[in-house]
Amino acid sequence: MMVNDEVFADTYALICILEGHPGYAPFVDRHLLATIFNLAELHQAVLRKYGMKEAHRQLHKHEHCLTEIPFEVVEAASAYRLTHKKERLSYADCIGYALAMQLNIPFLTGDKQFEGKPNVLFVR
Repeated sequence: MMVNDEVFADTYALICILEGHPGYAPFVDRHLLATIFNLAELHQAVLRKYGMKEAHRQLHKHEHCLTEIPFEVVEAASAYRLTHKKERLSYADCIGYALAMQLNIPFLTGDKQFEGKPNVLFVR
């Protein structure tokens, strides 16, 4: 684990933190990073389950998590997705994973496709 407190939180992790999943409690006070794609997925999930008011609130609550996606990360994520096409990974997950690798910070998720992969904090 890095000396700093940064963790890349994928959408799965953001939803678990929002819903108070006990396994994600240690990450509530961590500096979470996410891309605009993760926030779009979060908004959609919250909108479906809790409605527009809560979706809007959560989107703005997590705005500070936003991090830029460097050009080279897009290329790495695309190559990773193609290499692992049988796993049916989303672009958002591949971009997040590639970004976490580039930043040398943990990729926090509970998505089974990432269990046991390097640089992953897998929490269920």
